[in-house]
Amino acid sequence: MQPLLVESQLVESRLVESQPIAAGVALQERARMWLAALSEEVPQPVLGVKSVLYAPVMLDGERAVGLAVVRDAKSTFPRARNGEMGLEQAWALAACVRSLVAEDHDAAVKRTIVAVVDTPGQAFGQEEEARCLSMACGACVEAYAMARMAGHRVLTLVVGRAISGSFLAHGLQSDAIVALAGEGVMMHAMSAKSIARITRRTLAEVEKLAAAVLPMSYAIAGAHKLGIIDELIEGVALDQPAESDVTAVKQVLEAQLVKPSRPSLAGNANRASTVAVQTAMQSQWAAADAKLSSR
Repeated sequence: MQPLLVESQLVESRLVESQPIAAGVALQERARMWLAALSEEVPQPVLGVKSVLYAPVMLDGERAVGLAVVRDAKSTFPRARNGEMGLEQAWALAACVRSLVAEDHDAAVKRTIVAVVDTPGQAFGQEEEARCLSMACGACVEAYAMARMAGHRVLTLVVGRAISGSFLAHGLQSDAIVALAGEGVMMHAMSAKSIARITRRTLAEVEKLAAAVLPMSYAIAGAHKLGIIDELIEGVALDQPAESDVTAVKQVLEAQLVKPSRPSLAGNANRASTVAVQTAMQSQWAAADAKLSSR
């Protein structure tokens, strides 16, 4: 597959001196491993960006596409060397999704897109901010949304970390989100260290609150209770999956293909306030619309 170059051509790559990865950083490779496990082919870089991988996948006898953002110790931008969503990653991913939509424009059956997720967040750095990382990540959001509107089913498989802007750009814009249940699988809008820094609390205090307050929880089970995760996949080996583990995950993904898009939160006791606000906003919008229509 040769993805379009629309977004990637906007990236002005600048060579920087290689910097060693900080000691103690958890270098999980679950996204790379699970993408390879789901595919019968070796995942390939998108547009030469080694941290964005593409691989064909078969789901329920139909062709699908798996995409993942992985670590690359030699990434051009130092802040995006541990699996973060940086400029190159975001533009390449957006271009790839757009290309898939273009390739399947006249196809009777649009390929399903599977976002395999294990990423610690977006790449925070002066270079990234100066070159508008938010626009690059926004291009991913728009590309995934465009794919869904064009008839592609978009599924997300969380196998590790789904943190902050990286998950907003790669994974959250899906018809369904499923996740493996186990150590190291987590979801949150911000890292615990960042919350501690912003709120001027200790890391221990933040972790205590995260354990007691459901919306602050990092546990993937907490995201499931809040309705963000549609299904948790229990009993699967996270880092060394057997063929039976891969088959089990594929079966869950295939089941999501025939389900309607994400169900309403109305029956979720943990989201009563969310539903109340949503209902109030819909009522106000309806009233405003009626007022405008009567003029």
